[in-house]
Amino acid sequence: MLGEPKQKSELIEQLDEPRSTVDRGIRQLVSNGFAERTANGYRSTAFGRLVYRNFIDTITICQEMKRAQIMIEQTQNVALVDDALFRNPEFTFPSQSTPNQPLRRLHEKFLGASCIKILSPALFENSVNKYHEYIIDESTELEFVLSKDCIQTLIAKYPDKLQTAVNAEQATIFQSPSKPPFELVISQHDAHRMVAVVLQGVHGISGLLLATNRSAIDWGIRFYQQYRGRGKHIQHTLARLPSTQQPQLVGLSQ
Repeated sequence: MLGEPKQKSELIEQLDEPRSTVDRGIRQLVSNGFAERTANGYRSTAFGRLVYRNFIDTITICQEMKRAQIMIEQTQNVALVDDALFRNPEFTFPSQSTPNQPLRRLHEKFLGASCIKILSPALFENSVNKYHEYIIDESTELEFVLSKDCIQTLIAKYPDKLQTAVNAEQATIFQSPSKPPFELVISQHDAHRMVAVVLQGVHGISGLLLATNRSAIDWGIRFYQQYRGRGKHIQHTLARLPSTQQPQLVGLSQ
């Protein structure tokens, strides 16, 4: 009944329900103002369509929350994720055809940011390339707090991109004192800030959670500073390394 009016016989055929059940359903819809009878049959009212759209939105939110629960339960140290992240959040999940959709959405949301701070336990190639673009563009201030594994990967696989970051005035790199439980990204835009958590499951990225409320951002900053405050500033050390020694973390072991 959301589109053109339908006769009762059409509804009985489409729903494949007894006539008495359809009669009872129609009476309930009409008495509650969700549907009305016209010369051409029964159709939904404007109020009925509004209620239906809100019902579908609620079902979608509940489904996303359930997926988020599964996503977070797959993450180690789940207790570290603050409840504030779940106040009007945006979720992005991978699929078989788009396994990197969470990372693509992350970088879409952070376009135009004046400052991005990244705490990460692992590196993804598309993220390395995207942050390299930010550094080349010179319009975004970047601060990285990376696990020892991340830095070793950068030295071994992306030495040129790492050297570019080391030499860039707007980029700063720290080695995290321990491996973070998930990737945390905080961005500053002209009129707002955002915090994002990228969660990893057994088979790779399990999802992205984005929040813009003040409590979530404050939590994100506190969590980030726990690692940033004890991190080791590595740029000058890396810059002094001879090219033959770059694959080694000279002077950076914990």
